[in-house]
Amino acid sequence: FYKVIADVYYRFNYNFHPYTHDELKASGVQVKDASVSELVTYFDLVDFDVTNLLNDKMVFDDGKFVWDKSLLARQIRLNHKPFHYDLTVESDKAQKVVIRTFLGPKFDEYGRIIPLSDNRMNFIELDEFVYEVVAGENVIKRSSEEFYWNVKDRTTYTELYHYVMAAYDGKYELPLDISEPHCGFPDRLILPKGWESGFPVQFFFIVAPYDGTVEQYANFDYTYYCGIGSGARHVDSKPFGYPFDRPIDESQFFVPNVYFKDVSIYHNDTLKQYYENYKNYGHFDYNFYNHYYTKYFN
Repeated sequence: FYKVIADVYYRFNYNFHPYTHDELKASGVQVKDASVSELVTYFDLVDFDVTNLLNDKMVFDDGKFVWDKSLLARQIRLNHKPFHYDLTVESDKAQKVVIRTFLGPKFDEYGRIIPLSDNRMNFIELDEFVYEVVAGENVIKRSSEEFYWNVKDRTTYTELYHYVMAAYDGKYELPLDISEPHCGFPDRLILPKGWESGFPVQFFFIVAPYDGTVEQYANFDYTYYCGIGSGARHVDSKPFGYPFDRPIDESQFFVPNVYFKDVSIYHNDTLKQYYENYKNYGHFDYNFYNHYYTKYFN
């Protein structure tokens, strides 16, 4: 479904000419090197509360309707270990730039390198941010936990209830502001499932001059806003997906301020230990997460 919607956008952009060398390059800026820490995915066993599905099973007790039981659902979810990258950028002057990070495949199902002109729609933007480089060499370190589009899993109603009750009993200091983003891409899904031997992919970095028409908020998390509005949510005036939004002329695309980095994503099968040793494997274990709702308060 995502590709069907995105294809409408890409089809429209076929009306534009490919970016030229002059349109892509950033004067006086060169990406010298990039390094990415180890990329590891794994599966989490997650129990989440779905007790509110029992609305028709409520009982009347002490003058009010209550649930006489809790209902948990268990799900295996893909996750990844936090990672970071270091980007070495050289600039001939101090200036404000925008750094974009993409992740995409390198080979097709037959092990052949995919031409960039065919591969551009497979690159997913992971991050973009404004950075002020100084004259000379700049080493920029960025953590996956800082990525612009990502959001953590939401706090469940039951967790929030336990926070409030613990705060009421003086066992927990409830924050005054516990707002959470109501849209964003799940942080745990930014990496595709790796292979035990390493799944080959490539990072793409582009450093472009900042040309934003609306300054970002300095003291407010802009990821709490969705959709159109003041425009402050968007880092600069470049179109979505830039520079992969248009057809690519590879003779023009490779400028000093772009950089490809080959990496591998590994997968750690954390569930292997349960296959033979877990006596309740295949059955719901009510004790597996017996600390789930109390781990913050003990």
